[in-house]
Amino acid sequence: MIKLVITDLDDTLYSWIGFFIPAFYNMVQELSLLIDVPIEELLKEYKTIHQKVGSVEYPFATLNLPSVKKKYCGFTDEQIKSELNSAFHKFNSSRKKLLKLNPEVEDTLKFFNDKNIKVVAYTESAEENGFY
Repeated sequence: MIKLVITDLDDTLYSWIGFFIPAFYNMVQELSLLIDVPIEELLKEYKTIHQKVGSVEYPFATLNLPSVKKKYCGFTDEQIKSELNSAFHKFNSSRKKLLKLNPEVEDTLKFFNDKNIKVVAYTESAEENGFY
């Protein structure tokens, strides 16, 4: 009798690329408008940070972009977050709209629940993203 199922979250229960890529690009587009820096330049800056931390799922990468630091020199992180709220909102609203379970996942999870089979989900995502 099966008592436990261990599964990955990303691209198993839902499509990571299906939500993350559009959400990220929507945020970058809005950020470009807010700070008047071309999208291509922002993408280069993100790439540098993502390579340094070893992941594109670095929640505060935007706060560490050279263009953002230059624009908001002397601001606290909280002040910068406030100034860039519409860009972060673009990411979050896109994620909310696009992050959906893959087909049949809900039925499968309900089956496990009905059979009292525990499910453990694993992810290498940043804590903030995995929790969401």
